[in-house]
Order: sequence, then C-alpha cells, then structure tokens
Amino acid sequence: MENLELLVNKYLNRKPDYIIHLGDIDSPFMIPILGKLNVEGLLIKGNNDGDTDYLGVKCFENNIKFVCPPYHLDLEGKKFLLT
Repeated sequence: MENLELLVNKYLNRKPDYIIHLGDIDSPFMIPILGKLNVEGLLIKGNNDGDTDYLGVKCFENNIKFVCPPYHLDLEGKKFLLT
C-alpha cells in the first residue's frame, strides 16, 4: 500500500477528474487511499480482489463505483469497453 500512497500523494495537486482502476485490489483498505483524491471513480472487479463484499462497501464510502467486467463506460462523449 506504500506505493499507492506515494502515487496518490503525487497526484493530489494535479486534481484528476476521474479514477479508473482495472481490478486486482489486494485489500479493501486501499480504497480510502484512492478516496483521498476526492473524485468520482470506477473500479472494475479483477480475478484477485480479496473480500469483494467489503471492497464494495469501501468503494461506496469513497464515491467509487465497483462493477464487474465487461463494463461499458460513456465518458465525455467517448465510449469505452473495460474488461
């Protein structure tokens, strides 16, 4: 989780508009770290996500949508297929 903390701290000043994570969150405790960015986000379920029920709770608490692949995303007039 240390690397994720470093990454989030690096991007706090850049203020991203949206986060997309393409799966394999090892621990639900990583979600509040992403939540520090205070932006809307999307997490695609991976095949190595650990406790997915608790992961869903942490995503909800941090304004991150937790979905299963494949997922169709419309973002700013662009269409994405996330797997």
